[in-house]
Amino acid sequence: MDGALDPHAYLGSEGWVWSEGATSLLIAKHNDANFEWSLLEPIQRGDETLIRFGGAGQWKHGHPEGSSRLEPGASYTFGETRIQLVEGGLATRLLRVSSIH
Repeated sequence: MDGALDPHAYLGSEGWVWSEGATSLLIAKHNDANFEWSLLEPIQRGDETLIRFGGAGQWKHGHPEGSSRLEPGASYTFGETRIQLVEGGLATRLLRVSSIH
């Protein structure tokens, strides 16, 4: 059956960078008010292992806490998720990652 390899296999970070040659894919989360994470999950589809990323979710002790329990009529606003291609070498990528906020 297709689906998650392990329900506890989520990985979380404030940001991820995957590089191929001189181009990188940046995925970053930012929320001034709460801890918030960019989540990754390995997914098995047939013989392939894929990575699901982006969106919003809870990780580690239920962070962001404000999203774990809402009273009727209440709401929660997740922070920004930035998914961006970044050009340049490692030093350029690190500089751009540190200046996205």
